[in-house]
Order: sequence, then structure tokens, then C-alpha cells
Amino acid sequence: IEKEYLYYKALTGRSLYRIAADRLLDDTLSDDQLGVYVEFVLDAGAADGLYICPRDYLYLTSLEDNAIKRITPQGSLETVIADPRIEWPDSFAFGPDGYIYFTTSQIHLGAEREVPFKIFKFNPKL
Repeated sequence: IEKEYLYYKALTGRSLYRIAADRLLDDTLSDDQLGVYVEFVLDAGAADGLYICPRDYLYLTSLEDNAIKRITPQGSLETVIADPRIEWPDSFAFGPDGYIYFTTSQIHLGAEREVPFKIFKFNPKL
């Protein structure tokens, strides 16, 4: 994973894309010209959150699998954690203790959501 890129995807889309940050900062490029520089990365499945950790892994929430996945520096997609309690994993935060924290919004459950919402953590050195 290269940190000089902006990685993005649609919430319900499966495709992960990237574009070099320096292209986005180039005021001389039109929207159409920028589109030429967008790169397809891989089929990542539906994901609500993305996070690049200091070790150059790109972490993604996996709504379909109740999981956290990551893309390795070599470009492989792997599952880090999967558990039925991880209901609609949402956003990430990197804690001062070295753990990655993530929330579960349970948005797909509507009025059946459990309150309070859950926050999980894991060691990115896995």
C-alpha cells in the first residue's frame, strides 16, 4: 500500500480505487483529466471504513462477512478478524496503545440495534 495515494470506494460498491495525491493537488487538471489517473485496485467487497496503518496495511471493514480485512503491502486481501458480533463494522481509529479500534453501527438492524454500540480493538501486529 502506497501512502502517497488516496484510496476510496463506494459504501455498497465492491471496487476499491486509488489516485495519486499529487494529481488531486494539481489545479491544472480538469475532472475528466483526473479520471484518467484513477486506478482500480481490487474487489474489496462492501466496506464502510478504510484505514492505512503505520505498517503499510490498508484495513477495511467487511459488512458482508462481519469482519475486518486488510490489503498487504504486496496487494493481497486477507481476513484479520471475523466474528458474528462484528455487526456492520464502521469506522477505525488508531489508539496510543498501538491497537486499532473500530465501531459497529449495526445499521442494518434498524430498531433492533443493541445499545450501547460496541467498540472493538485488535493488535495490528497480527
